[in-house]
Amino acid sequence: MPKCGSEEIRAVEVQGEEEASTRLLVTPAGLPESYRVRLVRADNCFYLEMLNE
Repeated sequence: MPKCGSEEIRAVEVQGEEEASTRLLVTPAGLPESYRVRLVRADNCFYLEMLNE
C-alpha cells in the first residue's frame, strides 16, 4: 500500500480541480532534469501529477 515517503510511483487517471502547479528544477535520479507538476483534488484526495510538455 502506498504511503507518505514511499518510493512507489504508479499511474492513475484523475479528473479533478487543480489546486497548484510548479516546475521542479531539482529532481530525483532517473527523472528528467526539470518538469512541471500539479496538485489535483479529486474524490476527497490530493494527487500529484507529472505533466508531459
